[in-house]
Amino acid sequence: MANVPSPLPGPMAGIETNVSVNMLSRMPGIHGKNSLHFRGKNILEFLMEYEHAAKHANLTNKKKCQELRIYFMKKEKCILDVLEGYINENWQELRKELMSLYTSSEEKKTYRPKDMQQFSTMKRKITRLLHFDNYQRKFKVIMVDLEKHRALSEYDCNNYFWSGIQPTSL
Repeated sequence: MANVPSPLPGPMAGIETNVSVNMLSRMPGIHGKNSLHFRGKNILEFLMEYEHAAKHANLTNKKKCQELRIYFMKKEKCILDVLEGYINENWQELRKELMSLYTSSEEKKTYRPKDMQQFSTMKRKITRLLHFDNYQRKFKVIMVDLEKHRALSEYDCNNYFWSGIQPTSL
């Protein structure tokens, strides 16, 4: 006869247990420096972090809807009460509704050629590889956006890159 666990006695009777769930995987707390909060901006980033945490906590889609409210700031909670996805505990619908309501608040920096000029003329000393790596990353962020909008030629891009690296005085 197979060794089958017996149901939990007393007040725990009727509660389903999932033995494969890692008990250390929990949703992030609502207090603390690195806590998860939605303040009305950057919905995509918030949802990505929330879904990541929910996946590791093994939350069902229904539970994701139920738990979402505690991560919303007070002034944003009222919107949840009127969303069909929240009322019906349908995560996919709720996610779509939130994206449609808050996508315009996504902060996306659009760069202009003037931004590249200012960046490349900034005074900086590159004495270590770390300094160069930081410069190169910041340069690439601006450059990719300008290239996407065809606002910078390849020649100008190269020129700005090299003019931004100023020799250090010895």
